[in-house]
Amino acid sequence: LRYLVASMYLFFFYMSGNDISENEYQQLINQGLLYVEEKAWLENFPGHPHSVVLDFALQVASEALGPNRNRHIRAFSRIANFIRRSQVQIDDQIKMPMPFQIFHICSLMLTINFTLWA
Repeated sequence: LRYLVASMYLFFFYMSGNDISENEYQQLINQGLLYVEEKAWLENFPGHPHSVVLDFALQVASEALGPNRNRHIRAFSRIANFIRRSQVQIDDQIKMPMPFQIFHICSLMLTINFTLWA
């Protein structure tokens, strides 16, 4: 569970500046969501740390549930996949600035058309 929460924290830290600072990592360590060894490994990882931590959560859950884990791991995977889909959706919406401008251009065009018709 701590990895799921750490993944969400790391995602929002990542979205606020693309680089996770030492203070942000220290905050996660102080809250008990990451260990110092995990922080050192994540700092050297070239990808997105929030995705890696989410994968850690799935691996830990798989190992912890033991041999009769199929039903429970599916439920846990659904939660992790929901978190991942939400992170991707937020990332896509923030990095795609076009709809905001298109909305205002269309609004302006409608206003001009209605003004000319009136």
